[in-house]
Amino acid sequence: MRELSVAGVTSDGLRLVVTAGDDVFELPFSEIQRAQEEAPPVAPVTPAPAPTPREIQQRIRRGEEAATIARLAGLPVDAVARYEGPVLAEREHQARAARRAQIDGRLVGELVEEYFAVRGHVGAAGVWDSWLTETGTWRVQVRAGAEQVRLGWDPATGKVQALDDAARQALHLGPRDQDALGAVLRPVAGPGPAGPAAPRPNGPRSIEPRGARAQVPRWSDILSDVSGRSVEPGPQDEPKA
Repeated sequence: MRELSVAGVTSDGLRLVVTAGDDVFELPFSEIQRAQEEAPPVAPVTPAPAPTPREIQQRIRRGEEAATIARLAGLPVDAVARYEGPVLAEREHQARAARRAQIDGRLVGELVEEYFAVRGHVGAAGVWDSWLTETGTWRVQVRAGAEQVRLGWDPATGKVQALDDAARQALHLGPRDQDALGAVLRPVAGPGPAGPAAPRPNGPRSIEPRGARAQVPRWSDILSDVSGRSVEPGPQDEPKA
């Protein structure tokens, strides 16, 4: 396609004179007007509304990064990152809860670290992360170098499930065809009056029906878990109607 330049109009004012290098062309204004009238209308582009703080936090809760949300919304990163602190603390809290689950008296965290150590990552603790899924359960991912282990974590039922072969090996489970349901583990109960952790009783447990709303941890529990200090429940921990 050749680039045209406007040189002027003809002496009678009826044609536009354009040039392309040494070539000169005349285009009747009537043709220009007819092309404009026949062109399909162009719909105005309406910019998408900026996400609300609640939407930003929910997207971060489901694994998106503040930088990505800001880029897609055309916002400065700081305008999005200011809302991520409480949600990142919640994600860390859920990853810790899954890490403290037990199988045969062993913490899941210990089993995963041993799995990485066997593969040459001795002394390098895995990086734990979690995010909320559409079903209300959590996905937990542990990385050490190029290795990763993926787990499912349901805080409402206290169950952890191996989601890939690496997780099944780390938790010393059999082949998938021998255990279609994966690993079902129990979280460690909180310290008792004397300090040691007591496992939960092995009796029957109530399980929320499918589609039930996921249990949301109290903000004081999250702060206690992340900081390592006891935090008294406040008004923000009161259940909402």
